[in-house]
Amino acid sequence: MDHAPFLCRSAGVSYRLTFWGTRGSIPTPGPQTARYGGNTACISITHGDGRLTILDAGSGLRPLGHELMTRPGRTLTADVLLSHTHWDHIQGLPFFKPLSARGNRFCVYGAAQEGVPLEEILRRQMDPMVFPVPLEALAARIEVREIVDERSAEEARFVGSPTIRIDGEDVQPPPADEPIGLTCRIYRLRDDRVSPTPDPADVRDALKRAIESPERKER
Repeated sequence: MDHAPFLCRSAGVSYRLTFWGTRGSIPTPGPQTARYGGNTACISITHGDGRLTILDAGSGLRPLGHELMTRPGRTLTADVLLSHTHWDHIQGLPFFKPLSARGNRFCVYGAAQEGVPLEEILRRQMDPMVFPVPLEALAARIEVREIVDERSAEEARFVGSPTIRIDGEDVQPPPADEPIGLTCRIYRLRDDRVSPTPDPADVRDALKRAIESPERKER
C-alpha cells in the first residue's frame, strides 16, 4: 500500500487525510512493508474547501506530488509544516514535482535547528555538490517561514496543540532545552502514560498555586 486515505469530520467540516509515508530514518520499499508503505513521513490534509496542508516532507512527498500533478487545469497552493528537519522529514522536497511547475505556490513552516536557519537547511539539502537542481532554481514560488516562538506561530496562524495556562503559568511546561518546532503537544501523565491533555492532578496543583499566590492575595 503506497498511501491510505481517511475521511474525518470535525464540527461538521470534512477533512481527507492521506498517509503517504509513515516510516522513520530511511525509506524501506518492498513486500515486507507493503501493508503500511515504505516511504518516510508525509501526510496530506485536504480541507472541505479544497485547501491543502502537508505534514512533513519525507519520501512520501514524492508520490503525493505525482498525484497532484495529475489534476489538470489549475495551479497548486499548499502549506507544508515541518515538525523538524531530520532527513527523513525533508528528503522528499527535491523530488516533489509541483515545485517545478510555474504558478504553484508553497509556504514551508518550520524551525531552525542547532542555530541553522530553516531556509539554509533546505538549501544545503539541494546544494549542487549533492543534488543537481538548487532550491532557488525551482519554478514554483516557495516561501519559507521560520517559527521561533509562540508569537511568530500566532502570526502565522499556527499555534500547534493547545497549551493550558492558569494565571499565565504553563500547567506542565516543556523542558527548557526542548527546541521550538511545529510539533503536537503531548503531556506525560503521572502514571507515565501520555495524553493530549495535562494530568488533572497537575491542573489542580496549578490552580492551587494560582489561588495561594501572594499576588492574588494582594488583589
